[in-house]
Amino acid sequence: MKKYSIDRIEGEIALCLSDDGKIKELALNELPKKISEGDILTFDGKEYRIDLSETAKRREETRRVLERLKRK
Repeated sequence: MKKYSIDRIEGEIALCLSDDGKIKELALNELPKKISEGDILTFDGKEYRIDLSETAKRREETRRVLERLKRK
C-alpha cells in the first residue's frame, strides 16, 4: 500500500510527497473531503484514505523535533 504526506494544497490540487521522495499531484476531488496539510494518505489501488494513526504519529515526531530545536 502506498503512502503519501500532503505537503500543501494549491487550488484544486494537493501536492503530496510519497514514501520514495517523489512529489505527486492529486486532484482534491479524488481525495477524502476533510484533508489538510500534513495528513498521511494511503492508496490501496482504488481509493485514498487518511491514515489517522500515522498522521498523529508523524505530527508528534515533528512536534518533538521542533521542541528540541527551540531548546538549543
